[in-house]
Amino acid sequence: MRDTYATLHMWSQVIGKVAVVLAPPVNHSWGVSLQVTARGLSTRPLPHGSRSFTMAFDFIDHQLVVDTSDGHRRVQPLEPRTVADFYSDVMAMLQEMALPVKIWPMPVDAFYHPELAEFVLPYEAVRTAASPDAAIIAFVDSTYGRGASLGGWDAALEVARPAGRAPV
Repeated sequence: MRDTYATLHMWSQVIGKVAVVLAPPVNHSWGVSLQVTARGLSTRPLPHGSRSFTMAFDFIDHQLVVDTSDGHRRVQPLEPRTVADFYSDVMAMLQEMALPVKIWPMPVDAFYHPELAEFVLPYEAVRTAASPDAAIIAFVDSTYGRGASLGGWDAALEVARPAGRAPV
């Protein structure tokens, strides 16, 4: 049971990150949270260009269901696999449905610290990452991207990077 809980927690982070990138800003991130349904958990409708879509964990039929506003539906079985494989399969499915989304592929242990009024990436998350440098760069890039989106900045502006460093 503990393994199932941990896996679902990580898989829901993948789906939640898609919602974070696409959901319109609503007070206290209400638009990002997964909603309880009669069959499992679902995102609210997520805008993507002229279309919208939902992503739902269907725990009765053991599948992830993506439904679009133009009538397309894709399903992915919820079966034993690594979080990395789940992430890859979800990103590929969205790409195939013409719903490309770029999210940070690493599990997010960053959290909003109310006293500091900013997001924090804990040392332990960096220390245990396969590539600590990549984890830090990805965190900085993702927070810059989200800040640019929320602040209405020109996200195309490049940030100066040390020679030889490319965005992750």
